[in-house]
Amino acid sequence: MKWIWQQKDWPHFSYKSISELDEKFIQNAGILTGLQESLDNSVLTNIKIEQLSEEAFRTSEIEGELLNRNSVKLSIRKNIQKQEIDWNLKENNIAAVIVDAQNSVEELLSQDLLFRWYKMLMKNRHDLLNTEGFRTHQDAMQIISTSTGKVYYEAPPSKQVPEEMKIFIDWFNSSKSLSPLIRAGIAHLYFVMIHPFEDGNGRISRLLAEKALAQYLRCPLTISISAAIQKNRKKYYDALEQANKSLEISEWLQYFSETVIEAQENLKAIVKFIVKKTGFYNKFGNFLNERQKKAVATIFKYGSFEFVGGMSAEKYVAITGTSRATATRDLNDLVEKGIMAKNGKQRYTRYQLNRDF
Repeated sequence: MKWIWQQKDWPHFSYKSISELDEKFIQNAGILTGLQESLDNSVLTNIKIEQLSEEAFRTSEIEGELLNRNSVKLSIRKNIQKQEIDWNLKENNIAAVIVDAQNSVEELLSQDLLFRWYKMLMKNRHDLLNTEGFRTHQDAMQIISTSTGKVYYEAPPSKQVPEEMKIFIDWFNSSKSLSPLIRAGIAHLYFVMIHPFEDGNGRISRLLAEKALAQYLRCPLTISISAAIQKNRKKYYDALEQANKSLEISEWLQYFSETVIEAQENLKAIVKFIVKKTGFYNKFGNFLNERQKKAVATIFKYGSFEFVGGMSAEKYVAITGTSRATATRDLNDLVEKGIMAKNGKQRYTRYQLNRDF
């Protein structure tokens, strides 16, 4: 069997049009821009930190590395604010790379840029032969099943990597006329098929896809593609395995493009919720006592206007630490003000935030 890079037309890929998906991507990008224009800078910064933290956490999880989520978020925040970080924490490696990618959207892709990302990602790794450049080992670079020993893929030998990467970098920098999803999808697949580094190829390939999309939009990308991938990681690896045998990559581009759009939809839901929550506090914030604020904040904590099972007097007591009589009075006050809707009777009475405020 010939691998994709052994075929005579490599690296000239063929594929069918995905114009409808491109249009959806562009439309979603416009909607996200419009939604975010209504939010102040501090809220936008928090959204950015949350999304980049999710990307850092999930892109590592895809590769089987489970990081501390709180440490990832702190590292992202410190990198954005250019504060000193502790390089002894492995969470800082991926955080530093992701923030650097955000800050270098318009920078041309180069060997130096890739080496910079690789060195950040592999900092304090002592189990690799090379943590500063392309792989040089003589052994075949293979992706092998740990359970069956099956070889899923074998990349080009190390001696070919410098020339392969020169061609890849030239392609990336000269391919901006391609549709955004096609360019991003090819960038991801093309890079990971070369597999130029000893480790970190998947994470860097996803960064390159995001760089391609960000260059099209002319602004940093804050969606988490890796979070969408991780929801069905098997489907991702199946798509990569299917794509490593043929230069006709329509199925891969379809899968990858749908994943990018899913990531956009995830962010749209988050931003829409934040916009609505901001509107809620602008309208009702001054009419809530401290207990009511605490209860409402608990509902919002889970990213929804819906409180699972509905708010009851008993739950209100547990959240606020007040008496049952005060809880009932506070909840009825919220209903009278139109902040909450009430349904059920007696011990089955439940309250939910009014979505139509």
